[in-house]
Amino acid sequence: MAIIRDRRGNFRRGSATKVKAISSLEIEGIALREAMILAKNMEINNVIIESDCQPLMEALKSGGTLWKIDPILEDIQKLKIDIPLCDFTWIPREGNKVAHLIAELKGQEHLPQNRSYNYVPQLMNVL
Repeated sequence: MAIIRDRRGNFRRGSATKVKAISSLEIEGIALREAMILAKNMEINNVIIESDCQPLMEALKSGGTLWKIDPILEDIQKLKIDIPLCDFTWIPREGNKVAHLIAELKGQEHLPQNRSYNYVPQLMNVL
């Protein structure tokens, strides 16, 4: 799942996909890769990617590896080449409420069937 906000913090677009994974680290990596794809498709050249998954953020910032998800990390690094200004930052879970709400709504099938959406009424209170 990915959320795109403008520089004022206003919600612009989101995407959520159900995936099967063996770990939360893998899910976080897949979500981050999805965010990169969404930003690339929207032709956004200045991106700050936030996640509450500290090991993932540290690996991306340092160029390190996480053997469990190295193929996903490689995909993210390749996508980063097409986004001139891209940075990764860790935020605490409390700062990631919108992302967790989208994941919950997708799990309960309260989001549209298409992968991307521009307006979801349940998100407006959190945003």
